[in-house]
Amino acid sequence: MKKKFIVLGLIIVLSLLISVVGYVIVANDETGASSPALAACTTIHKGSENAINVVFLSDEETARKYTEFFLTSPPYDQNKDKFNFYNVDGEPSCKKYQGIAVYCKNSHNTKLASACQTDLIIAVSDEYPKSIRSSAVDSFLNLNNKHPMTVLLHEIGHWFGFAEEYKGGKIPRGAVNCQGACEGFDKFPGGYDSCHQECTTGEHYRSHPESYMRSLYATTYGIFNINRLQEEITKLTTKQTGILTGFATEENSDCSNQEYSLIEGTENGVTSTEKVEGCPPTPWNRGTFGYETDSEENSFGSDIIFMTDFNEDGIITSPSGDEENFILTIPETEGEITIKDPDGEIITTVDLNEIGSRPCKA
Repeated sequence: MKKKFIVLGLIIVLSLLISVVGYVIVANDETGASSPALAACTTIHKGSENAINVVFLSDEETARKYTEFFLTSPPYDQNKDKFNFYNVDGEPSCKKYQGIAVYCKNSHNTKLASACQTDLIIAVSDEYPKSIRSSAVDSFLNLNNKHPMTVLLHEIGHWFGFAEEYKGGKIPRGAVNCQGACEGFDKFPGGYDSCHQECTTGEHYRSHPESYMRSLYATTYGIFNINRLQEEITKLTTKQTGILTGFATEENSDCSNQEYSLIEGTENGVTSTEKVEGCPPTPWNRGTFGYETDSEENSFGSDIIFMTDFNEDGIITSPSGDEENFILTIPETEGEITIKDPDGEIITTVDLNEIGSRPCKA
């Protein structure tokens, strides 16, 4: 009789264990728990609390190399306290856009960068030959590591709002480095070097014969562009008036204790939603899409992919491409969010309460 009770007890315990394991498996399936574990975030350069947070997805040596080059290049050399640089070690997950350009904007890399406070993500790829172009799309700079290091200065110029200064593509909203006439540069303080026809289009003018926004062999942005960059850096890092939404602050610097909503989609609708552990990367507020919550209304994303080829003369010739996908990351995990297309039409409204929570850690 005693043996029967022991056997029965073992059967009950085994049944309970199977039930628990089955529940965990189902829970993982329903909550999208395939997100990468929060990686280690290494500080490369610390500026200040209100600085622009830049995260490299690369090996640490590469991140330090680009950071040093950036912080010794005008006007950034005079603004070292306005930038924080971090690194998440490893090769980013990238693909070729239309077979011609490095493209690393995806949810996987977004989650990797979430280990750090993030305003700008720089993915550096060693995977492709130098014939494959670097690119920039909203808050992602996608660098081909076989290009000259000046490609970083070119691509980050797009993040600050600059258009291409060669012929090809379209001028993004708010870009001031391409003017319809030379007199247009006179409306801004600080002067300019000289006026030259051809700036994205054949009808627009640029303020320097060969700046970083035109050639990878350039040695300067030019006087006009440097002044505009300084204005943008000051604006972005002034807490009261900054364009950055301020998700990343000294008070919430521990990304392992945070969670945010990640929403992917196109103009046709949302394709995926999930809750993600980590610091929410700041949406690119020069974007062409829009979102609205109970607490804020803002823009994000871009409909332009800037592509940069490398030719022997250094002059860039790549036209821009059309971006159809968006990734929105917001710290809100409750309430509703309305997402709008570039024309201001509502794409959809997402109930954040219905996005599955990540499973608790054991």
